[in-house]
Amino acid sequence: MYFNGRLQIRKKEDLPVAGFAGWAELPFLLRAKILAKEIPARFMALFDKKRGVLKKGIFFRQRAINILKGSALITANFKIRNFYSGHAKTIHGDFKNVRREFMKNIIDSDYVLCIKGDGNFSTRFYETLSLGRIPLFIDTECVLPLEDTINYKDFCVFVDFRNLSKIDKILADFHKNISDEQFVMMQKKARDAFENYLRIDKFTKYLIGKLKKIAEDHVRDKRI
Repeated sequence: MYFNGRLQIRKKEDLPVAGFAGWAELPFLLRAKILAKEIPARFMALFDKKRGVLKKGIFFRQRAINILKGSALITANFKIRNFYSGHAKTIHGDFKNVRREFMKNIIDSDYVLCIKGDGNFSTRFYETLSLGRIPLFIDTECVLPLEDTINYKDFCVFVDFRNLSKIDKILADFHKNISDEQFVMMQKKARDAFENYLRIDKFTKYLIGKLKKIAEDHVRDKRI
């Protein structure tokens, strides 16, 4: 278990530290191949901006990272890789070292850039919460678990994918307008949400309880 399972609290500094460690580079030929496949979706996005959500996640990552790196409003803590480290067949180098760098990048950041991958979800989002860090979540119309129970706005910064060009300003304004105490509380709430609801054992238990109640209500309604 990383950091002995203890929450590492960060103190609020003047500038927010935005972190990301992972795949955000594409070789020219692979990039061209992906872009060719996305031509229909990108064309439709010219008339309906919502269609822009269909782009591959790495393009959102690259744009967000370039904006944040070039901004004087935030401190960038990025480790950009040209490989996907979430699978044994694609990872380069020693798995333990790559994983350690990934976790340390989260711990050493105030806010962690979380953007969808090929699917419309982010595993990094849950890893960020597990370490008590605040997700800088690019909302690509994702459905988050237990949204009727968890108020994600208590410990996340949401940026609509259509407002990605303003990501540095949105983050800087958010950081400026919260108190030192609120900043610490968001870290605690992020960890609590993971520990109490989103960790696999807790989520499974909660899900079973919900399904059981649905079944019981269904049986009761049939009797009526």
